[in-house]
Amino acid sequence: MEARRIISQAVPFLVARQSKVLYSTLSSAVTDVWSRFDPVRLFVIINHWGGTQSHGKGAMGVESFSVLLHDTSVIVNPRKVVAVQGSSGNSSLSDHPSITLLAALSDLSGLFAPRTIGVSNHVQMKLRYFAAQVLSTPQQVLRALAEELQAQAQALRAEVGAVISGEFRLQGHNHGVSSNLDIRTHSLWASH
Repeated sequence: MEARRIISQAVPFLVARQSKVLYSTLSSAVTDVWSRFDPVRLFVIINHWGGTQSHGKGAMGVESFSVLLHDTSVIVNPRKVVAVQGSSGNSSLSDHPSITLLAALSDLSGLFAPRTIGVSNHVQMKLRYFAAQVLSTPQQVLRALAEELQAQAQALRAEVGAVISGEFRLQGHNHGVSSNLDIRTHSLWASH
């Protein structure tokens, strides 16, 4: 399955049985995850005949990674409004402020489930541990994490925007590139 391969590539500590990876900052975690994707050039080379250079399978550009960080911030951010527990003391996990993150962890657990029904593997056990950590983490901490993820996504987006606004062309300068090539920045943000 392609989803399992991509997740295993991006966060190998999840699938490695004996992994002891610990990130001291969100920035170091983001850098490590991004480094595990195939690089994509920020520039698309367009020749005068209209041909373009394509990106390879599994490649992750700045724009895509910024969207991934933004989506992660949405998943991590606890709901601000939840059902209040009744006097009977019955509460449902679906009423938990972090249900979106818990559901994402549950989906990952299902993705990595072994073919034998009722048998857990080490990935599912790690995901249960992460879910327990989410349940015991104060909501303010998760909100701060979501805000930091969002700030990193916006910083990447701003960086891309700065490069894109500085669009340039090689005009007769011989920098080891044939004079029949234009180098322009390419943006996916125009559609957002």
